[in-house]
Amino acid sequence: MREARIKWSLRTAALRLRVRDLLAAASAGTVLFAALLVLLRLAAIPHTRLVASLSGTALAAWSAWRGWRRWTTTATAAAIEAADSSLDNLVMTSAELIARPRPVPEAIRDAVLHQADARLAAVALPVVLPIRRSGIVFAAVVVGAGVLLVGTAERSPSATVLSRLQAPPAGRGMTSLHVRVEPPAYARRPAADFDDPVELSVLAGSTLQVEIVSRD
Repeated sequence: MREARIKWSLRTAALRLRVRDLLAAASAGTVLFAALLVLLRLAAIPHTRLVASLSGTALAAWSAWRGWRRWTTTATAAAIEAADSSLDNLVMTSAELIARPRPVPEAIRDAVLHQADARLAAVALPVVLPIRRSGIVFAAVVVGAGVLLVGTAERSPSATVLSRLQAPPAGRGMTSLHVRVEPPAYARRPAADFDDPVELSVLAGSTLQVEIVSRD
């Protein structure tokens, strides 16, 4: 019975530790996604959302998998002992006896399990192994990433071009307009020239050269 209660406490503690690691992994993946999305947009690299999503998901999945496998019975006991120094290594010793049985006199084994069971019963796992802070950090990361993405969202290329074309020099009348569009390197397209365009739609990252002939 004591051994069963100790196993249950260790499983509960391992679950809390794994949830905490999952939240940390999700936070790391979200940060990487937001950072890559912004950097790739600034560099005018295609498929920015797909690349950033895959990278962030890969990091989060790898971190979560690594964290999930980390919390064995003895590793969980070590984490509890590290968080509560009053346990006097009893939880760790009992975990080793359970996970890796060894030839120990029955009286000693029972005494260790009895004391470990009593000590664990007095431990509040939500206090010793809190999850709330990891949840708050994850929520803050998601909110921060959302604000960053909204602040750096790509503007419509057409709107950018039209704002330039529809602003003739002050005090002058525009008579003709010549626009040269140089697409970004990733597009592998030649430059294009337009005379008196009504509207232009260009790739993000394109370079524009506008020539305006005005009459005085």
